[in-house]
Amino acid sequence: MFQIKQGISSSWFKVIFALWLTILLIYRITICFSYLPELSNGESNNIWKAINVANGKPIYTNPEELPLEVFQYTPISQLPIIGIAKLLNKESVDYVYLVTVYGRLYELFANILLVILIYHISIKYLGNSKHTSATSALLILSLFTNPAFTVRPDATLLLMIGVSIWSYLKMEQKNHINWTVLTSLLIITCFYTKQDGILIAGPMAIRLILLKKWRTFFSLSFISLGLLIGSIAISPFIFGEHFYTCVFKGLKNTSSIQQIIGVFDRAYGFYMIHFVLGLICSIYFLIKKRKEYIALFSLASLFYFFVALATSSKSGSWVNYYTPYIIFSSIVIVCFLSSLSFKNEILSPLFTISFGMVISGLFIFKQVYVYTSPFIKLNNGKVEYYTHYKTIQKIKSNLKISKHDKVLTINQLDRNFLAENSIMINTEYYNYASYSYQTFKKQSNKNIDYIFYKLKDKPTVDYLIQFFNVSIVKYDTVKINNYIVLINQQNNKSNSF
Repeated sequence: MFQIKQGISSSWFKVIFALWLTILLIYRITICFSYLPELSNGESNNIWKAINVANGKPIYTNPEELPLEVFQYTPISQLPIIGIAKLLNKESVDYVYLVTVYGRLYELFANILLVILIYHISIKYLGNSKHTSATSALLILSLFTNPAFTVRPDATLLLMIGVSIWSYLKMEQKNHINWTVLTSLLIITCFYTKQDGILIAGPMAIRLILLKKWRTFFSLSFISLGLLIGSIAISPFIFGEHFYTCVFKGLKNTSSIQQIIGVFDRAYGFYMIHFVLGLICSIYFLIKKRKEYIALFSLASLFYFFVALATSSKSGSWVNYYTPYIIFSSIVIVCFLSSLSFKNEILSPLFTISFGMVISGLFIFKQVYVYTSPFIKLNNGKVEYYTHYKTIQKIKSNLKISKHDKVLTINQLDRNFLAENSIMINTEYYNYASYSYQTFKKQSNKNIDYIFYKLKDKPTVDYLIQFFNVSIVKYDTVKINNYIVLINQQNNKSNSF
């Protein structure tokens, strides 16, 4: 190794961290205010859901009846977005935009809370310096994939995983039943944020087994299992009769080796250092310091790496499946590099910070280049947003659409402007859904009042019509503002154009 002078002042470290954080926040906040509606797959669907629930509809509906919605998540992550949609003025032209903006800002807030917690854990439980802890926190804030800062369950789940780890460390330190109960409650909260959140119990249980803390292991296991069974049993009474159908049936998890390879290859392109150094450092700490707290993070790193490999076999999986691994491995890597700075003539603390900033910069450059470049242009999509809004208001007025009418439209903005009316929003899921839809397909009258779309969306409309066996023989066709509008003849309204 090589020697670097240790004489850099603390004030310089503060300047470096302040600049790093400022750049990250400008990047993320700019994305939050983008007018473009789909930062990652499913974002507009979650906003549609929040708007509907805020307007009095149940969070779980019969997935085989109109609006034919596939909502497969447990509910906690959706509650803040529903609250935002409830508080805002739904009559405003900016309503859908503001739900999106505040929803994304909430996800950013959850990310920031997580890295603050990681900073605290790094100092208190891992014994790291403030410089090392800040490097860990800012590196992790830099490395989130799109789904972790869009209106999806990911940001809330990652925060709850972090809180669960903190509670577990308290439990191991205090060895008191109160912390065992709290940790169990947080494990169940992770499950109710997103189903795979329950997996955080895995590294905790393995850790207790390795330490031979059998009493704590059985206490945590029995309490968590009891809470899980009890909460699942009462969930239909709280969230409605369709809770089980939506949460446990949902999508068919078709698997393939090709999907694993494809996701791994894409993830490796973004996280090559983590996939090499992260695994090496995790194994090192697990062997050399297995009784110290860093071993828990090494264990969680390895655990979530293999979980990501296994679960990325599912259709629709992507790089975000590796996000928990990236978080834990980042902590382990920074801790390893930091430990070298305490040995004479090896590394300076500046090296660890420089390493973090270089990895951060390279990742964000790739992320902007591949995914987010359209979203960092503030006015990109603004004209389209207001044009679609005016067109939808005109169509709504001319067709005299009431809140009870069912409307099939494809554009993400259009269907959220008509959130209470729009149906069949999950165009990407129907081929993978576990539902047969046979009753709906057999109905001669599907009770779809209007179908409208632009010519470029016709293939998707044709797919939905064919998939759900919708006959358009008894629909009249008109054109308005470059939209093709199909009007159900059984609708007795007189429409003027």
